Amino acid sequence: MITNAILNPVNLNPYKTKWRSQVKLLHSWQQKTSFGGETFQMVLTDEHGEKILIEKLYY
Repeated sequence: MITNAILNPVNLNPYKTKWRSQVKLLHSWQQKTSFGGETFQMVLTDEHGEKILIEKLYY
């Protein structure tokens, strides 16, 4: 059974492999780190106004 319910980020479960979330991208940027890597960062918001910071590190 497939459900189209939107997931509240407060209820995220890292062991669940399939979930759907609706967010808005507020800001994104790339930044070099002091040890030679690079990060990609995003600030998202959900429909309740909760802000979510996502950061991915590349070496």
